[in-house]
Amino acid sequence: MSNILHDLTITANLVAETRKYGCKTVAVVQDFGGGHYKPHPAFRDWARRLKDGERLPRGRYFNGPKKKA
Repeated sequence: MSNILHDLTITANLVAETRKYGCKTVAVVQDFGGGHYKPHPAFRDWARRLKDGERLPRGRYFNGPKKKA
């Protein structure tokens, strides 16, 4: 039996077991497509000009994306 079929069997058994106790199941779908990060043009320019062993500068235009609170 493949791993996928084995996982489906375990999941089906688990759902059947929880129904005995009045639990409800919820199906959830998640999409990760909207999190694409496009770097600032200054960052791309500096990254292209770097020589071996050099590090990227740090500052307002070279930081990564801002974290939302």
